[in-house]
Amino acid sequence: MSKKFGIIGFGHLGKAFAHALLNLDISKEEIVICARSIQTLSLAEKEFGLTATDKIHNVIDLCDNLIISLKRDTFIELPPIKVEGKNVISLMAGVRISELNEKLYGAKEVFRVMPTLSISRGDGIIGYTHTKNAEWIDLFSGMGYAFETEESDIEKVTAYSACGLGFAAYLIHSMISAGIALGFDEKTSKEIAESNFRTAMSFSDYSKTISEVATKGGVTEAGIQYMNDNHVNEHILQSVKQAYRKATKNQGGHNEQITEYLR
Repeated sequence: MSKKFGIIGFGHLGKAFAHALLNLDISKEEIVICARSIQTLSLAEKEFGLTATDKIHNVIDLCDNLIISLKRDTFIELPPIKVEGKNVISLMAGVRISELNEKLYGAKEVFRVMPTLSISRGDGIIGYTHTKNAEWIDLFSGMGYAFETEESDIEKVTAYSACGLGFAAYLIHSMISAGIALGFDEKTSKEIAESNFRTAMSFSDYSKTISEVATKGGVTEAGIQYMNDNHVNEHILQSVKQAYRKATKNQGGHNEQITEYLR
């Protein structure tokens, strides 16, 4: 693996990637952060112990690997920058490799990665486009479940995997709120909801679990029937599609394959 890592943009995902690198025994001296705000620069230096700068050219000069973790609009505002011989790894949704090559030209290799925030704990999900460097694949595998995908499918990884963590948290939070509405205190509601989700995951065969718990004429069946009558499954599907729609809109429209998927 080439030496230093420069993380350009230090929002939630940039921080998670920094944590992931540190957890994989990449030394603090090998990570440089680039951010615009004084508060973010201070956080990178004081809480993470990392070198930080507000000058993107400093990062490019110092680092072999450039991790781009900006919002699309911020990236588009950048002038074209020569990054001769550098590896460019984009964590951005909605920015194509062709756009990366236009904006950051002369790179040794350019590819896209879409991770979940839980890479910071080593149990993330990481979808990545093709890379010729096996060391990067090993690095991603150390952050969680990693898999290669075509660039045409990377926004699906965004909508289903990266956004999926938020969707899962939303569902658990809704169950906690339901417990509170029934009169349980927040601590008890949280324990019950989280325990049920953990147990359901351990059974793995979710259709079988539903059938076994929702006995004929029972109270669980009544709740499941209400969800079916109100098309909860369809609403979840449409939530994923809406996230995908947003991701593909950011990159400038839909191709025929995407349009078919969104129907």
